[in-house]
Amino acid sequence: MKKILQIIVNYHSEEDTLQYINSICESKSIIDSVTLDIILVDNSITKSKLLRDEVLLMDRNIKIIDNENVGYFGAFKVALESVGYKNVLLYDHVIISNVDVKLNLDFFSELQKINKNSNIGVLAPSIVSEFRGNDLNPKIMKKPKKNRIYLNYMLFKYPLLFKLYAELSNKKIKKNTLAYKAQKIYAPHGSFIIFNKIFFELGGVIDYPIFLFGEEIYVAEVMKKIGLEVHYTPSLKILDSDHGSTSKESRKFIANEHRKALVFILKNYY
Repeated sequence: MKKILQIIVNYHSEEDTLQYINSICESKSIIDSVTLDIILVDNSITKSKLLRDEVLLMDRNIKIIDNENVGYFGAFKVALESVGYKNVLLYDHVIISNVDVKLNLDFFSELQKINKNSNIGVLAPSIVSEFRGNDLNPKIMKKPKKNRIYLNYMLFKYPLLFKLYAELSNKKIKKNTLAYKAQKIYAPHGSFIIFNKIFFELGGVIDYPIFLFGEEIYVAEVMKKIGLEVHYTPSLKILDSDHGSTSKESRKFIANEHRKALVFILKNYY
């Protein structure tokens, strides 16, 4: 029987959070050979009693951590520390995700079928964008060149360039019909990442000091450091509704956070 820890990070997205947890409960309900523990980290500035009550109605065993807004992987770190890294080793998989996603009904059934592989530390599922119609994974096939990272930094430094980037990104694109096969990749999409037990057994920790963005490259580089691989696994299916918490923030804030992440990445991995 597999044991799974699912960590969810909410920031003022009550409706998405409830829909997501409902999809988790539905997927879990069709399989008995999986045990699941859920931690909801609430980064919201104003805490919602209604959200807490509704979540606990779904599952009284869900652990809720009321937290200051320490960012996405900051909240991930808080959740892991609340469990304790020794206890994290009791889990076959640890999942970190945003709340603007939903699990396919067979998600846990498919995860149960995944065989242990000593070289695979992270699984990147198929994440189908409801808005764009394409799979957000594989996120990054190979490590980006340094000049590409620097170019992105310049993009977020200048408001007009960033505005153009944002407008192009928001345009709906045709469905990606290219069927990617399961394969090794450089980095997973950050909205839903599955860490295998071996990651923590080999001393992998989550200590990313950046508020938002760049988590994918951070994960990829930690994985490389401890000698593990990231694998795209399309049998595991997620639906992304594109209602991310960052959409509630100003372009200036988003650009600033992107720049901070890119500076960290350039300094530490190039």
